[in-house]
Amino acid sequence: KEYFRAAYAKLGPMSRGEKLGLWLFILATGLAFVRPLYVQYLPLMKPAYVFFTFGMLTFMLRNETGQLLLTWREAEKGIMWGMIFLFSGGLALGQLITKTGAATQIARVITLLPLSGGWETMFSLTLFATFLTEISSNTAAASISIPVVQSISQQLGLNPIPYILTSIVAVNCAFILPVSTRAVGVTYGLNPDDLLKNGLKLSIICMLLVSALGCICMHCWSLFNHL
Repeated sequence: KEYFRAAYAKLGPMSRGEKLGLWLFILATGLAFVRPLYVQYLPLMKPAYVFFTFGMLTFMLRNETGQLLLTWREAEKGIMWGMIFLFSGGLALGQLITKTGAATQIARVITLLPLSGGWETMFSLTLFATFLTEISSNTAAASISIPVVQSISQQLGLNPIPYILTSIVAVNCAFILPVSTRAVGVTYGLNPDDLLKNGLKLSIICMLLVSALGCICMHCWSLFNHL
């Protein structure tokens, strides 16, 4: 406790620039959370645009010495350009797969496989959900994969609930591209090559574990088969 108190005391009072930065962050975060209050007046002002707008203000406001809070040269040094390109490329790939109907065609291929409702069925559906979440956001992957999983399992004459629940877990297991909720925080500071190499290993391990856990729960836990 004494160490942290001493370290805090060395910081001294907050400067004008630090206060401005703090208030910009607080206001941006607050506006993102209270969006329902102004969405009817500014329907296009999504949280991402709120943070973008307040971020741009740092290039205009000045601190106590008259210098800008942030210059482009400083921002350029701190941006991981490789990760930015990887992120945007992953989003583009996700849009390509989902909006061209490729995801539906993949689902049709799954229905042609000799599935009997056991491990191979659980793994195939988990693989489908994981593939979608790797190239799109978790929400987008869930909105596409869950109805498809339900349709496939019903076509096979199976109870769709355990497969849906397992797929819900699968759409949260994305580590290859920094486009999903879980991967964004993990990838900060990582080299894109390391992300792809190690992310692929993690995704394969997660697919196997999630499929195995889904099968075990389906056969050994009766509540897993009912909502």
